[in-house]
Amino acid sequence: MDLGREKVMLRVIHRISGHYGPEAVVKGGMSLRFYGFSRATQDIDFAFQPHRRKRAFTDELVALLNEMFDEPATSTTVLYILFI
Repeated sequence: MDLGREKVMLRVIHRISGHYGPEAVVKGGMSLRFYGFSRATQDIDFAFQPHRRKRAFTDELVALLNEMFDEPATSTTVLYILFI
């Protein structure tokens, strides 16, 4: 994975984890990288424990991502992230 992509992914993880705290847990290939495994990954997998309706949670996550990037995220993008 290139360094620029990894920096962006770490920024997203930091922002989401800072907002949701223990309700958002990184899993999959990226979590293995935290433990020193050299697994190539192209995405970030989170397990969420939302305490509100799915639509409100998705809207909130879209807003968080839109605060970070110039190209707006959509609920379709977030749903893809959440449910794939």
